[in-house]
Amino acid sequence: MDFDGRWATIFVLIARQGPVAVMEIDEWLGITHPAVVQVINELEKQGLIVSAKSERDGRKRLLTLSETGHHPIQRGLSARFQTAEHCLNLPFFRS
Repeated sequence: MDFDGRWATIFVLIARQGPVAVMEIDEWLGITHPAVVQVINELEKQGLIVSAKSERDGRKRLLTLSETGHHPIQRGLSARFQTAEHCLNLPFFRS
């Protein structure tokens, strides 16, 4: 599987914050909802993340890494992941 660089920031965000709702990703990253959904669909298709309905609000999809999705994290972060991780550590992304 080739890991598309466009996925890195969202993938790392899910790895760090998961479970995370799609709308939270939109807000945190300032990316349009359709763009986020497109990346999420690709990550799901590759088997890197899984989604489940929120128990609190059935309209929300909560995203977490799948078993396969943990492998890139366990092997250590590549340069793309390190860049995404750095961006997420900027002050406006911290909670």
